Amino acid sequence: MLFSQRLLHAINELALASKGSLWFIKEAIWRDIIPNYVVKRKAHPGLVFANKRYSSLIDTVPIMIGSSTDCSYNRGFPVQDVMPRSPRKIKMTFFTAIRPCAAPMKETSQNRLTINDFTGHNPNVSRNLDKSSLDAEEMRRLDDYLLGKGLHI
Repeated sequence: MLFSQRLLHAINELALASKGSLWFIKEAIWRDIIPNYVVKRKAHPGLVFANKRYSSLIDTVPIMIGSSTDCSYNRGFPVQDVMPRSPRKIKMTFFTAIRPCAAPMKETSQNRLTINDFTGHNPNVSRNLDKSSLDAEEMRRLDDYLLGKGLHI
C-alpha cells in the first residue's frame, strides 16, 4: 500500500476533518477561495459541516467561515468560545454556510483547501486547540441550520 493510500485510510478512520471540527484557516486561503474576499485579520475560524469519506487526498472539505461580527447572526448560527484567547475577548463566533471549498475557485487561485491540507503539512490550516469541535447542543443547532438552508449533508 502506498503512503498516500495509508494516509487517506488514516484520515477516514480517525475522522480527521469530521463534521463539527473547528480549524483556523489563514487569510491567504480564504482570499484565494472566496471571490471578492477582503483580508481583515491573520486568520478566521473554519467549521467542517459534513461527514464524508474521502476517496482522494485532493477531495475538497465542506467548510464554513466564522466571524465575530453580530451582523452574521442572521445568516449563520452562533458558537460559544471558539476564540477564548482573542485579545478582543470574542465570546461568540457566527458561522455562515458559504461553502468555499465546494464552490468553483478563482481561476488564479494557487491554494486548494483539500483533505490533504488538514493533515498538518499546510501552515495555513491548523486545528483549533482551544475548542476542537462543537458540543452536542451546537451539533444539534448545526443540523437544524443546515436543514433550514436545504443542505442535507
